[in-house]
Amino acid sequence: MVEEVIKETRENSKEDIEEADEKLEKEAEKKANDKFNSDPASYRLPFPEVTKEAIEKEAKEAEMPSITELQKQKSTEINKAVSNSFQSEAQDAIKKANDLAQKMSKLTSQPSSLDVELQ
Repeated sequence: MVEEVIKETRENSKEDIEEADEKLEKEAEKKANDKFNSDPASYRLPFPEVTKEAIEKEAKEAEMPSITELQKQKSTEINKAVSNSFQSEAQDAIKKANDLAQKMSKLTSQPSSLDVELQ
């Protein structure tokens, strides 16, 4: 009999605790909703206002190049690479043209039968 009373008391205590938890959760949710509805800005995180000038100032202090400087550097690197590749291709083309011109000059310097007849 004592065991039954203890068991029943425990069950009642457990139910009472669960009811109290639910009641507290509902009250807390209601308070939060009321506060949010009255002042939604209070739920924002406190981030400082960030401006372009502040970012640029911090970048200068940290000696970081700006985006435009990085773009200029990258553009210069690309132009140099393209220029170097074209330069080697151009040199190869000029060399081939000179070789062809030498062959043509050798061919034209030898008198042919037609040249002799025309003169």
